Amino acid sequence: MENNYNHLKEKAYKIALKFKGSKLEQGIIYAKLEKQGFPENIAKEVAFNISLNESEQNKKRNLNYKKLGFIILAVWFLIATVAFVITGNALNAFWILFYGIGATFLIHAMTTNE
Repeated sequence: MENNYNHLKEKAYKIALKFKGSKLEQGIIYAKLEKQGFPENIAKEVAFNISLNESEQNKKRNLNYKKLGFIILAVWFLIATVAFVITGNALNAFWILFYGIGATFLIHAMTTNE
């Protein structure tokens, strides 16, 4: 009995791996597996594991935009400091820093999906 369960599970994984790069949701993978005659518990487990594995790989592939944002903010702060030292005008340095913070938030908003 256990051997049959493992065989069905292995077969379901082979079929579900075809949908791995297609960005299908867990429910759709589950429905496709169940439609092909797999038991409900196997289809749910396989669909959950495939979608979980794909989301973990997506997180690893994406850049960490918080680090990038802090680096950009540090560069803008450095530019503002140099502008203050060269010109002696604090208002110019403030506006440069203000634009830098705005640009950092804009980059963060454009690169996150939340």
